[in-house]
Amino acid sequence: MKNYDGYIEDEEFGRIRLRHNKRARHFIFRFDEAGLVVTTPTMSDIKRMREALASLRPKLRTMFVRALEKKREHVITPDLLINEDLCRLEWVKVEGGELNVTRIGRTLVIAYPESTDFDDDNVQKWLTGRIENHLMRVGKIHLPPRLRELARKARINISNVSVRRSHSRWGSCNAKAGISLSAFLVLLPPHLRDFVMLHELCHTREMNHGPRFHAMLNTLTNNKEEQLNKELRSYTTSIFFYRQKGHETF
Repeated sequence: MKNYDGYIEDEEFGRIRLRHNKRARHFIFRFDEAGLVVTTPTMSDIKRMREALASLRPKLRTMFVRALEKKREHVITPDLLINEDLCRLEWVKVEGGELNVTRIGRTLVIAYPESTDFDDDNVQKWLTGRIENHLMRVGKIHLPPRLRELARKARINISNVSVRRSHSRWGSCNAKAGISLSAFLVLLPPHLRDFVMLHELCHTREMNHGPRFHAMLNTLTNNKEEQLNKELRSYTTSIFFYRQKGHETF
């Protein structure tokens, strides 16, 4: 948890966290998931900061609404459904009891009481953990065999394959021909999943993105590298891409 240098209360924005940065030349206002943060050149001039807050209030109000909308986009609720070839997410409402999950092959079924508060941070952490555990479980079963199959067809040798909870990239390749794949690949359609794997396989021979790399990848994708790369950009390593990009799962 981040430490802040102070707080002030505001009737509209609630608790505002203050952070002192001696290199700052003016007040900087921004919103994160917890609310408004103000970076200040000095902690002594709260009066000037309040004056700046007052003058920027209309703009900050718009920013505040956008921040709330973004936060809602990243809340796991029963409207978040996944129906891919390797991974499904389903919800079942129950009359009583507690949140619990059941795994049936590729399907994760989440049972939730009607009284569940999906805005509760602990509920969100619990749901995130269970869903990501399911992605990891499915990914470890299905992703390495498919990568090795593609490697055999392309006559490329790889040393090892690992599956991780990577939110920053779909995959990576090291100098020893070891490939790491993101568990979020199980959320992609099969042809894009293969495209990511072929991309990493090409890196076992060409570690950069130079002309020879692209020529090799284009050959392995039947001259569809540009098309597939463009399509891949509409997905993210997140369970929320359906909601953000308007993907339909059913």
